[in-house]
Amino acid sequence: MKRLLISSLIASVVMFIWGALFWQSPLPYSATEMVSDQRQVLQQLEQTLPNSGTYVLPSVMVPDADMDAVMAMYEQGPIVIAQVSPGRPAFDPMIFVNGLLHYFAIAMILGLAMFKLLPNQLDSFSSKFALTVFAATVMVIFSHGSELIWWGIPKGWTLWTAFYEFSAILIGGAIMAKGVKSTDQGDIKSKT
Repeated sequence: MKRLLISSLIASVVMFIWGALFWQSPLPYSATEMVSDQRQVLQQLEQTLPNSGTYVLPSVMVPDADMDAVMAMYEQGPIVIAQVSPGRPAFDPMIFVNGLLHYFAIAMILGLAMFKLLPNQLDSFSSKFALTVFAATVMVIFSHGSELIWWGIPKGWTLWTAFYEFSAILIGGAIMAKGVKSTDQGDIKSKT
């Protein structure tokens, strides 16, 4: 259990650093459109979309929506999915704490999956890493494939996000594959 916790902590810190490097680079933002007068647009959004939440336009879920009118708006465009959140400090420490805890949970789940799914192969780095590659592939294709197919999210942003998530899981999974050993197996079985 000790190796699992230590490996998860190391993996979460490395994934956190990778995330900081990736999201501070201009690469993913090359797929976004820029707004020249951000303040004016934000003021208009605050007036038009006053509540925190997800807005989908056009939508047939609006009470008494005219289906033909909504379908015409849908075909004409634009189609908007907007996430609206209240203001907060840009570098709120709790964001970083929660991010690190998120990565720690992912690393722990990967480590526990290695124990449960590969009980006789815990000394094989390649088997444990293959499990990570499989899990990352399924997660990214399911989540981001759905965004592309069903929601029409633009490809550029979706592909950059998918790349980041896939690579972060591989990085964490490689550390977990190195750290999880068969000598810990008895300790894990007694705790679960």
